[in-house]
Amino acid sequence: MAIYQDLVELFGFTHQYNSVKRFVRRLKKKDPHQYDWLEFPPGEEAQVDYGTGAPTLHDSGKYRRPRLFVMVLKHSGRAFRKVVWKSSKETWCRLHEEAFRYFGGCPQYVTLDNLKEGVIKPDIYDPELNTLYAVMLSHYDVAADPARVRDPNRKGTVENGVKYTQNSAAIMHRLWKKACEEVGIEIKMYDGLKHSGCCQYINERGLSESQLMLITGHVKLETVRKYAKTETSTVRALMETPRLDQLRKKKIVERL
Repeated sequence: MAIYQDLVELFGFTHQYNSVKRFVRRLKKKDPHQYDWLEFPPGEEAQVDYGTGAPTLHDSGKYRRPRLFVMVLKHSGRAFRKVVWKSSKETWCRLHEEAFRYFGGCPQYVTLDNLKEGVIKPDIYDPELNTLYAVMLSHYDVAADPARVRDPNRKGTVENGVKYTQNSAAIMHRLWKKACEEVGIEIKMYDGLKHSGCCQYINERGLSESQLMLITGHVKLETVRKYAKTETSTVRALMETPRLDQLRKKKIVERL
């Protein structure tokens, strides 16, 4: 108010008081939010979370969004990622065990969200864990450290890991679509990657169809045979089409 009165008396200011308030408000400096720099030694903490995957063709013939499991080591940033169709207490524990085997060891404690597969009753000091989850962690001598409710910054590393995986999947879909348009064929990315992986397991590693069922998670042998079917003549004919030759020449000219 004193500034406004001085402007009116000394300089003949004719505008309203709110104009002065808006001008002074822009001059105020706000201190940035302060965050502590936390350092974690190797093998101390791992952060784990669930995310939502991209729409993917299910064995039922419909598109569904799978669950995206991500565990990140806090010190190194190394991550374990896997998608599952259904989540349960058993699946949650099995994914932890697979992550421990992938890392070649166990952290001292796991920071997780208060999801029902891991935490029954959230509490800052004494949370109640799911019985099966608590037994599994006890077997590996790992402690659980559930984050506070609505506090994603506590496990920001794995939150960023989930977003990175989701964005990478979206980029892969765009690149796959662009490649199919350039070649002149239309193949769904799920079918193409599944077919490529199954063919590699059978042709290069010599696995059987029953072993391939365990790897891919399919429950029907017909589904495995669908993706493991190799048509060498068709692929060779496709690679020798004039369309691909034109694209190759075009890319060579662009490089020159």
